[in-house]
Amino acid sequence: MRRIDADASDLRFHRDLQPVARISSTVVCLVVPTAMKIDSMKEFIAQVRAQPGKMNWSATQGLPHMLFGAFLRAAKLDLSYVPYSALGPALQDLGQGRIQAYATSFASLGPLFESGDAIPLAVLNASRGPQLPDVPTARELGLPELTVVSFNGFFAPKEMAAATIAQIEADIRDVSADAEMGQRFAKMGSMMRVTGSAEFTKMIAEQRATVEGILRATGELK
Repeated sequence: MRRIDADASDLRFHRDLQPVARISSTVVCLVVPTAMKIDSMKEFIAQVRAQPGKMNWSATQGLPHMLFGAFLRAAKLDLSYVPYSALGPALQDLGQGRIQAYATSFASLGPLFESGDAIPLAVLNASRGPQLPDVPTARELGLPELTVVSFNGFFAPKEMAAATIAQIEADIRDVSADAEMGQRFAKMGSMMRVTGSAEFTKMIAEQRATVEGILRATGELK
């Protein structure tokens, strides 16, 4: 079997790797500073419309950034984007009210939730997270375009035999059946969501199509 060096410049995901199984989904949410004194997306949107151009937003790079940015453009909500090269300054500015909206993982927001300086308005996953059972999903709020297809999973070299892939998938399912594993993932800010190779492959294709659509809409992809 050909050895794949993860640092090799010629590594290509779709050419060299195949999905084996998704194991979990990172909980992603949209939060605002407590100082805004709101607790719903409806109130957030109303405040933004009442003060066009006067509020700031940011997000973790990747899907949270792209999806929330696309949502703001589609909804014609005028907020200024503030880029950050590190998480710490972003959380500090959020907690102190210098940015009014931030989309990121639940795990990243732990300190602000503990201090009471941030309020989650929506979970951006397809289903509610065990960490925020009372916070609605964006889809439940009528904003399906904000749904993040988040996943963490296992991949294997393209040449790996189908029988070996099936055995690994079965082993992963066996391990995930342990309730303690779900609790461990919840503590890390994730939800255990095991899917097999076929469904995982479909999810990746759907996410890729979503990203390409956003990039084409913004002119970043021709």
